[in-house]
Amino acid sequence: MTYLISSRNLFLSILMISLQLGCSHSGYKAEVDGAGAKADVKTHVGVIYLIPPNSSQLRMKIVSLGISTDKEKNPTLRMRLYFARKNVAVADPGAKRNKVMEYLNPAEQAIILPKDATEIHPNRTFSNPVKKPLIELVPNQRQVIELLFPLPAQIKSNDDLEKFSFSWKVHYSKHKTEQQVTQFDRFDAQQENNAEFMTDPDYPDFPIHEYMEYPADYEWAPAPFGWWW
Repeated sequence: MTYLISSRNLFLSILMISLQLGCSHSGYKAEVDGAGAKADVKTHVGVIYLIPPNSSQLRMKIVSLGISTDKEKNPTLRMRLYFARKNVAVADPGAKRNKVMEYLNPAEQAIILPKDATEIHPNRTFSNPVKKPLIELVPNQRQVIELLFPLPAQIKSNDDLEKFSFSWKVHYSKHKTEQQVTQFDRFDAQQENNAEFMTDPDYPDFPIHEYMEYPADYEWAPAPFGWWW
């Protein structure tokens, strides 16, 4: 009987650890709000936006990977953006010819700290440096971009930052832009109340798990992509 109870307790412990690891990979959860915003039905931590909001031309998923340290041991907040197109063939022809680029400008992306509304821009990106300093949204079906934001020295980990805002801006076809602010919170469990979930079965799925590091066969990161400042 003692053996059975111990085995049961061990199973429950492993189950609880697995659930915790699967549900709190970054500690921050996105608020599903704004034009074209959809809840992520798979991980429930990110938010998916339609760009433009009334179209399926481009879809972007935003996830916070939380706070880590860079090579110099400085605190850094990592934000990852996934882009996907439903049909590359009907994507903007201008983007294919590189005459009308779809892109991000790192200088236009920022995190905003709540205490004093400090605005911080990324000092490192994971992307294709061909169009540097811009990040081109190539007309592929899938693409991933990561932005690293330097934090004040007093913020050592997620425990030191309860919430923050992510201000983002995407340039898409015909010189149009979509700009919004997404809120991230460590404790708010009601971020998806009344949200519409992204459940389109005909659309390429976003990754079920957002890896902190990129596996060797990571299909969302094209070969030319790498880190640059």
